[in-house]
Amino acid sequence: MFHPLTAALALASPAGTRGRLTILIYHRVLAAPDALLPDTPDRAAFDWQMALVKRHFQVLPLAEAGRLLQEGRLPARAACITFDDGYADNLTEAWPILNRHGLPATFFVATGFLDGGRMFNDTLIELV
Repeated sequence: MFHPLTAALALASPAGTRGRLTILIYHRVLAAPDALLPDTPDRAAFDWQMALVKRHFQVLPLAEAGRLLQEGRLPARAACITFDDGYADNLTEAWPILNRHGLPATFFVATGFLDGGRMFNDTLIELV
């Protein structure tokens, strides 16, 4: 079925040697909205976003997308989903939603914080 957004994305992100890759970068997905993190999606908002992404983009694993881009064979409306920092909610909240939608994602883990450390931005939020 024709959808104007899909058509516009195909023009902005064509296939082949003119291909462009959209990378959606997330840090966290919360179980419920948090007033201290108004720009961070909760489970319901992330689920809605992933439904839209699935409908309008061709989501690829990051390594595959990079290879196809380098080879000039990127499909139209190509996108990747990534998570920075490796918060536990990436596994507990985001992964089940991604899995249900059949969407691949790449998770980058800040290994220096695996033994209970805390990132500076999280300390600031706790202080507030």
